[in-house]
Amino acid sequence: MARRKDDAHLGHIVTPIGVAVYPRITGDPDTRFDPDGAWKGELRLEVPRREVQALMIDVQVAYKKYAERQGLKLRKAGLPWKEDPENEGCILVKAKLSAVVRPKNKEPFTQRPVILDSRKNKLPGEELMLASGTELRFSCEIRGYEGFGGGVSLRLKAAQVFKLVEFDSDFGFDDAESDNYPAIDEDVEGVPSDDEFEDDEDDFEDADF
Repeated sequence: MARRKDDAHLGHIVTPIGVAVYPRITGDPDTRFDPDGAWKGELRLEVPRREVQALMIDVQVAYKKYAERQGLKLRKAGLPWKEDPENEGCILVKAKLSAVVRPKNKEPFTQRPVILDSRKNKLPGEELMLASGTELRFSCEIRGYEGFGGGVSLRLKAAQVFKLVEFDSDFGFDDAESDNYPAIDEDVEGVPSDDEFEDDEDDFEDADF
């Protein structure tokens, strides 16, 4: 039996290197809006770069062909990027991958993007805590969709990391060797005096912790 053509598949791209913004592509997937979870993130790219302009052209051409084929109108909101409100001249490219796939008449399966270092060695995505500021590039499948007015999205297949920034995991500790708690000003407003506390020694022993 011949395999049915996937009309939504519009090609494949590899983005230029950019800066990750709130990435959720390692560790555990984001389940805020989907109980199955999703891997997603945004990549900040500078529009004046020639390779960024080439990327935008490739995606726009794919979008136009898909829209004409499906009878859809072109919409700016149908593109997988938006202007970066905090950095003039930059865009935020959005990419996403469902953590769980549920095919019709088949068993569901899980998936996650492949994470590589600059030499294309595979990194343990389950263990990394990749954070904003990481320099990387995305490898994505361009996908067309008809819902919500139609557009194209980027299905994240892999990310190549060139400069890793991980979440701060020191729980607020510094490198001080002393175990003394920092001194505070005794005249801080709002701090209750000893006289304001009632003497409830018996209650403490019966408290339910």
